[in-house]
Amino acid sequence: IEIYNKDSKKFVINSLLPKDWRILSYTSLEGNTGTRVEHTLKEVIVNEIEARNEGWQYLLSVLHEVGHAVIYESSEFQKNLYHTGDRLAEKLSAFPDDVEVRKRMESRYSKIERDAWAWAIRNFRSILNMLGIDQADIFSSNQELRDYANDCLLSYKEGGRAWVERNRWFLEEDRSNLLEYISKLYTTKGNKNE
Repeated sequence: IEIYNKDSKKFVINSLLPKDWRILSYTSLEGNTGTRVEHTLKEVIVNEIEARNEGWQYLLSVLHEVGHAVIYESSEFQKNLYHTGDRLAEKLSAFPDDVEVRKRMESRYSKIERDAWAWAIRNFRSILNMLGIDQADIFSSNQELRDYANDCLLSYKEGGRAWVERNRWFLEEDRSNLLEYISKLYTTKGNKNE
């Protein structure tokens, strides 16, 4: 993926990817849409239709997924965070009423997501600066940029909350505690990783 400024100076997003990773794009709106990362395949997958609709703001979503790849490849500890989250998700599908497993999984995924957004925002600003593009031309304020990232994080929160609401076998006290716990996880407000 190449980004050009009005003077035709360019930056190649692929240059940020770890070794052996690649970016793939598709145009379908069916199935598993969106921008995402596939760790086992070492691929960042980009939806061209979303890119056209969102314009320059979509660059931040792409960088978020590249951030996942970079962070994942940065150390065995980071790889372990991702793999443990996946194992917890598998365990939760086998034991769906295990509140503690749900908490551990949500905690792991929220950290992973917040870290990837922080990486994306830092690199977004750096790329714009290198190309001489004013961030205000894309996001009118820093708050608008943070709101964009928070909206994405909140979609994870809502997914977790919806799962708890759908699974009525929880004791009411467990349900309330888990919903409150999930609500606190997926936000960058006041978070030192902001």
